[in-house]
Amino acid sequence: IESTHLTAPFMLGMMHSQSHECQAAGKFAQQFHRSIWHQNSGSIAGELQRMDGNQMNELQRAREFYHALVKASMDGFWMIDTQGRFLDVNEVYCQLMGYSREELLTMAISDVEAMETPEDTARHIQQVITQGYDRFETRQRRKDGQLLDIEVSTHYVPDGENAQLLVLLRDITERKQLEIQELARAVAQRDTLVREVHHRIKNNLQGVAALLQQQVDESPPEAGVALKKAIARVKAVAVVHGLR
Repeated sequence: IESTHLTAPFMLGMMHSQSHECQAAGKFAQQFHRSIWHQNSGSIAGELQRMDGNQMNELQRAREFYHALVKASMDGFWMIDTQGRFLDVNEVYCQLMGYSREELLTMAISDVEAMETPEDTARHIQQVITQGYDRFETRQRRKDGQLLDIEVSTHYVPDGENAQLLVLLRDITERKQLEIQELARAVAQRDTLVREVHHRIKNNLQGVAALLQQQVDESPPEAGVALKKAIARVKAVAVVHGLR
């Protein structure tokens, strides 16, 4: 039995399942998973022998849960160790990144991560271990070099030396591109509005200055002095705001 096929209850926990069956399966799956990792001790056969029929059934259901969840997920999936090495991936992620499963299982996060440095990733993993989970956005590089925007949801599974992180990854590249296009449209609309307002204010100031000048020509000298000061102020406003 593959060790990486026995953590379904924790995936269900990520999805907020609270069923008694999942919790029970989780207990036995974690116990058995630990024994698999310590296979050099020769304890696997003994561990299996110590399990009764109900426990074995729980383990089988845990494995089936895991397979069903990973296979049915529309998102990419990783199981990684605390060093960021891939322990398991699903077919969705393989297709998303253009790698085979065999290739990915020889790789680590740093081989696909396009935003974080390996040091950043190591610190990020420690942050997830500390708080138990995280959700964030990043960019990853496909095998052909194309960059993808990825939304990441990760959950830490403590299990001593065999602790793992379960990770769901969603391609949001198209959504990001739409957001950029929408932002560009909003900026263009704003610039159009600003130009229109600028043009109208400029015309109004020019109209005010022309009317004041007309009053200067038609007024006595003492009134003309005050009117010329008003004209100068209007022109100063136009200069300050780039309306000339």
